[in-house]
Order: sequence, then structure tokens, then C-alpha cells
Amino acid sequence: MKGKLRFEENSGRIEFSYTEPIDDRSHHQIDGKIPPSIVQLGKTAIRAYAEKKVEQAQKGWQRAEKIEKDIRTNYIPIRTDYDDGTSLEGRIVEATSRLIRVELDSPVVGKGSINFGFASAMAGHYVFGKGHKISEHGYEAAYRALRSAYKDSLHKPTKDLVRQLNK
Repeated sequence: MKGKLRFEENSGRIEFSYTEPIDDRSHHQIDGKIPPSIVQLGKTAIRAYAEKKVEQAQKGWQRAEKIEKDIRTNYIPIRTDYDDGTSLEGRIVEATSRLIRVELDSPVVGKGSINFGFASAMAGHYVFGKGHKISEHGYEAAYRALRSAYKDSLHKPTKDLVRQLNK
């Protein structure tokens, strides 16, 4: 195990948590409760149960990381329309459990992204759905990011002028 497995008592129940670093800013985590039938079997059974749950979670994390890497190397083409009817074409260049990043290719070049935070999760909106495929909410976010990239490109000359004025 790459991370830390810890056990705690909570209202007479044994719970475990496992945290594994991904990079300097994020980590994987799994929390669980040990069933009373396992607790009765003792320390070895408790540890084995928790380690099995961690192993299952790690397999899921590895599968997700493989899919995310595949998206970064084999972009997903997307197309949508801007408010004025302009056709926008681009690609999803990154999709993680917390982020959709796109690149706009036509009619202009630009970049955009949408973060999925706590509020998204509370609303039941996730980047990925079953089978770790991009969900409907994930695609909707990609389309919003594409429109945002286009809008930003429309205002780029003004933004550049403001930057120069503030020097």
C-alpha cells in the first residue's frame, strides 16, 4: 500500500480510512465501516477486510486514471453553437473527476475549462458516469467551456488593451 490505512472507533463501531497521495495537491481516499461479523473474527480479519476494500478502490482508481490518460492523448471531438448561431468546433483535451478542459479549434482558437466542485457533487453532477464514461453533465460542461473559450476570444483585443494600459 502506498498510503496510510487508519482505524477509528465511532459510537462502538470500527471504521477505516485510507488516503493515497496522487500529487502535491490531491489524493485518493476511501472510508468504510467494518461489519460486526468481521469484527467478531478479530484483528487479522478486520485488517484483511479493510485491505481488500482498499485494493478494490485502487483498481477503480487505476482504471479511471487509464481512461483519463487516454482522453488526454486521444482527444474527444465536440461541436456546439454559440448564442448567435456560430458553429463551434473543438476537443475535450482533459477530463478528470473534477475538471473538463477543452480547446476551441474553429472558428477561432481558444481554451476553456469547467471545474466540478462540491456544489456540483451535491447537485448530482459528475464528469463521469457508469463505466467511467463522460456523463451528460460532463458533455454539457464541455459545451459551456467551448462557448466560454469563444466568448473570451471575442474580447481578447479589449483584454489585451486593458493589460497594456495597466502596465
